[in-house]
Amino acid sequence: MTRPLKSVSSSSIAKRTPLLQAPEIPAGLVAEIVKQAKPHFPPASSVLYNEDERPRRLFYLTKGEITFAVRSASGLVDCFRVGHDSLLGLSAVVGKKPYAMTATASEDAEIGQISSKEFLQLIESRPDLYLNVLQVLAAETLSVHKAVAEMLSAD
Repeated sequence: MTRPLKSVSSSSIAKRTPLLQAPEIPAGLVAEIVKQAKPHFPPASSVLYNEDERPRRLFYLTKGEITFAVRSASGLVDCFRVGHDSLLGLSAVVGKKPYAMTATASEDAEIGQISSKEFLQLIESRPDLYLNVLQVLAAETLSVHKAVAEMLSAD
């Protein structure tokens, strides 16, 4: 059973929402994304994408934090945060599936963004980058498995 959300400041939410360590992204993949990405400086609490939205862009967070949340009957529930050097929306873009969560930027976020189409063309033209993407996705999957195991063992 979920409790109703209380109105709290974004800074107090950030303090309670766990900060996950992003998997290391291979340097070659980062270099290509940075080279092709358009800079984006969203306002504080700006939503980059919503849960169940079709992926239109891949994001690379160079500064700040992103909070990920899911919808519930009570509204959005913050799940975790990620910091700089994180790829956002990778599994949705590569899998051509809707985003699984809502991503909201912190006030100091600096982001590079590349269209899904451009990113897919990039990795399809470079087998080495395709392998890098698979490595990042595998690392993300493993970290989620570990986080779920820790949550279940904490009860």
